[in-house]
Amino acid sequence: MPKGLVPKSSSTPASRSISASEIARNVKTFETWSSYNGCEQVAFSDLPDSIKADVISVFDVKGKLPQSLVAKTSSTYKRVEKLSPGLHKFLLRAYDKMPSLFCQKSKKVDDCLLELGTVFLAWSRLNRMKETKERWSEADFAANVYNLLRSPAMRECSYRNQCSIQLPQPLPTKLPVPLTSRRIISTKIIVPDGSMFIRAASLQKLSQARSSAYKRINEHPSTKRTCGHDGESTFRYQATPALRPQPTPMFEFAGAFLEDKKPSCDSLEHAFRQNRMACAAAQRQLNSFCIESPVFGLIWADEKVKAHVDWCLKEGKHPKIFSAAYPGAIAIEEADQEENGTSPSAASRSTAYSQPVLEASEFFEWDLFEPADVLCVFIVLRNLDQWIAHGFRDRVLRGINARVKAVVEDDKPYMPWRIEESALKAKVLRSSSLSNTENTVSPRSSNASSIPGLPLSSKHAQPPAVPVRKSTRSKTRSQNR
Repeated sequence: MPKGLVPKSSSTPASRSISASEIARNVKTFETWSSYNGCEQVAFSDLPDSIKADVISVFDVKGKLPQSLVAKTSSTYKRVEKLSPGLHKFLLRAYDKMPSLFCQKSKKVDDCLLELGTVFLAWSRLNRMKETKERWSEADFAANVYNLLRSPAMRECSYRNQCSIQLPQPLPTKLPVPLTSRRIISTKIIVPDGSMFIRAASLQKLSQARSSAYKRINEHPSTKRTCGHDGESTFRYQATPALRPQPTPMFEFAGAFLEDKKPSCDSLEHAFRQNRMACAAAQRQLNSFCIESPVFGLIWADEKVKAHVDWCLKEGKHPKIFSAAYPGAIAIEEADQEENGTSPSAASRSTAYSQPVLEASEFFEWDLFEPADVLCVFIVLRNLDQWIAHGFRDRVLRGINARVKAVVEDDKPYMPWRIEESALKAKVLRSSSLSNTENTVSPRSSNASSIPGLPLSSKHAQPPAVPVRKSTRSKTRSQNR
């Protein structure tokens, strides 16, 4: 080794954390992560009754568009036919395939036309991209198609693009954690392509006043004991699923995540697993504040859109997070008919399996090349926007009030859900397929050999420091001169 050079550290990629995207890409690593975080994939029929109405309302697309758009006798029909023939044909094709999208209820047709014009533009761009037969990236689809559908639909919630989300702290276990597993469960960050939050203005009353829920929980002595006084485990960080809190101390809650993937053979499963990780983070935060609510995920891949819903139930001492694919309205109606005994197949069903079961992996998909399906996706986005601004917010308010009562009156301390800063390694395994944001770790993070609550099978000692030998070349040269 040349004089004056310091040997590199003996640490190898095998001892570093891997990114969330790499975890989701590999089935084995994801199963490890999900087992340590209490995640399980189930059927849509397992949805609890307490949140079922909210879930059904989000996916309800019937009668959301005015009938006058496709009724030949209406003045709106003739106006659209004359001013925008392309939009007119687009609406007629959607009506032929799915008449239930339209209804006679009076609505503001002009406002609806503005939104539908943007949906038609996104659909037209998608068709032009296909006709060119060029290779398009994930970012190309997002910029030209996906964002055109999302922007006009999201009016009342706070939509954040590429917002870094904090992954939850693994659940405690008595068994030793191997090094390979520790690399997976110590991963800190996930970056969904889109996140839908409650607007800050809707939650201001929970944190501004001195007597607010935020202040009462934060200033309670038990919270200081469980969350600490400094670092990323403090209550200010626990109050948000985002990696970094807002400048002003406040609550933040996310109700939906969107993941985009370019067309490939395994893009659906990869995006689904990645979205489940983000939803698990949101559910762990909600559970820590006594909030019972679904969290939705939308997967955009292969010019199709699929959806899933996640929820949390406490089984024993620790919460368990369930994920179910959305199977479509027809499958849900058939399952309900079987359960009520009104389906022709209900009588022939075996008594051993008296409850109808929807397959856990049975996704319903909307094809963005179909006018009716792209309108359905737009309506679902709009339903999500309204639910997050109202239904989800109401659930948050009830849960926060219950948590305040538990902490202040019942003397039940608030328990943190985020990974503590001292439990994270400063180095993250990088991959050329990952964004720099997802591989970023706070410079304040320090090296550690364990995760809180998880015993380790072994600890790696740091290599001894090697003294640096000063070079004598320059001194020798000056003497020779």
